[in-house]
Amino acid sequence: MKTLQPLPENYSIMRMVPCLLVMGTIFFLSHTPGEEIAALLPSETNDKLCHFLAYFVLAASFLWAFSPSWRQKFPFYAAILVVFFSFLYGCFDEFHQSFIVSRTADGADIIADSCGAICCSILWLFILSGKFGKKRR
Repeated sequence: MKTLQPLPENYSIMRMVPCLLVMGTIFFLSHTPGEEIAALLPSETNDKLCHFLAYFVLAASFLWAFSPSWRQKFPFYAAILVVFFSFLYGCFDEFHQSFIVSRTADGADIIADSCGAICCSILWLFILSGKFGKKRR
């Protein structure tokens, strides 16, 4: 069984920048009062779909933040950590929203957030397996 290794010395902290930008954008949007958010989106926009997509992108940025060699060596651990971190940030985001005017914390949003992260992780594992894009006989 493989053992977890610390990050290599040549790991660049710059790999965290996309992750921090996505997290900052989610925080900014969750800090916006409900009336202003409603004005930003078309009336038929599904709130849960927005959560799903935002956390799909957040999960992808978390995957990018891991060192490529570590991701390749421990793909399942990377996927589990991505889902876990996305879930934690989703919980934090909903807690934060509970203090914003005309916004409420919603457990269904956390489920949508987690589904986005899970789908991103599964897609990444599927692509990594080499089965994505191959023709079936």
